[in-house]
Amino acid sequence: GLNMTEVVVYTKEGCGPCSAVKRWLDNKKIVYTEYGPSEAIASGFRSVPVLKYKNETVFGFNPKELEKAFQ
Repeated sequence: GLNMTEVVVYTKEGCGPCSAVKRWLDNKKIVYTEYGPSEAIASGFRSVPVLKYKNETVFGFNPKELEKAFQ
């Protein structure tokens, strides 16, 4: 699988799209590091979920964009 440090997901509690992103990653057996809303804000993101992988940033739950990010 991918190295844990490579995939970062910013999420918060009670966020449907955040759960959807995590489920998508779990289904693909992609390991990720999860950060909360305060880290998201510190990184300059106003809303979650945000997924970062290498040079890719995916906002919200967008399976097409997620597929592209991991090609």
